Amino acid sequence: MLSSCASGNERIQIGMTTRFSVVGSPIEHSLSPKLHLAAYGFLGLDFVYEKNEVSSGQLENLLASNKFAGVSV
Repeated sequence: MLSSCASGNERIQIGMTTRFSVVGSPIEHSLSPKLHLAAYGFLGLDFVYEKNEVSSGQLENLLASNKFAGVSV
């Protein structure tokens, strides 16, 4: 989480980075992380968006890890 000061120009990290991911197989071609990271940066959000190769039947394991605040399939 980030907080802005009175001027709105300075960002101060006050918590842990929030993680999101797009999953699938194959996933290497996905442009979602670039799109989301650009938006997060523009908005000053302390978020990351990753891509994770998840084969059929493995999604439950990824979700059980509780590593992500949200996942796109």
